[in-house]
Amino acid sequence: MASWATVLGPGDKKHYFQDSDVEWATKAVYHETAHEDEYRLEWEAILWVMVNRWVSGRYGRDGQSWGEYIRSFSQPVNPYWATRCTGDERNRGVCEEAMARRTMIQNRSFSWYQENASKFVSLVTSFMRGEISNKFPGWANFDDGTNQYGLEKVTFPSIVSANEFYYQEWSKDWTVNTVRIVGTGGGRSPLGVLLALGFIGFVIASNIDWRK
Repeated sequence: MASWATVLGPGDKKHYFQDSDVEWATKAVYHETAHEDEYRLEWEAILWVMVNRWVSGRYGRDGQSWGEYIRSFSQPVNPYWATRCTGDERNRGVCEEAMARRTMIQNRSFSWYQENASKFVSLVTSFMRGEISNKFPGWANFDDGTNQYGLEKVTFPSIVSANEFYYQEWSKDWTVNTVRIVGTGGGRSPLGVLLALGFIGFVIASNIDWRK
């Protein structure tokens, strides 16, 4: 078993990563976004959204692992959607292809990602060791821009592939200290805090509105 960091959620409630989480987090990020390095910040944002939702106490079931929660949230890795189509897929006549793709993702071995998507595996393992600072406090949802729930959109500070990011009503006031990943990778490291504060300072100085 690998040595992972600990997630401190609201109220400093502890949550623990498991080895099996690596596979499902890797698959989710890989299939939710583009793969060019210029989208790395988007990859990180997706991971933080999925952690923020997992520890919020509002979704999933008590004792559910991060990987299990990811499978209930991220459509590409959700078993439910391996046998169902969205209305848009039906309208475009791509129902069978979409289901076949999601079934393939469910069944594809993790070794394929280790061999063909190693930078995503490395990203996830770094994240689970607490080596990636929280630049996305309160970010709690993302989609392809349809925003079917009418959520408050976050203006992303760099290019994205096809995703839009949102606050939930319950997450708007979260700070970088509301959800922390501490332990193995030095989640409490002063450097990590400084990097996060520097990033937020850049956004403020650049006049970017994070809460449009």
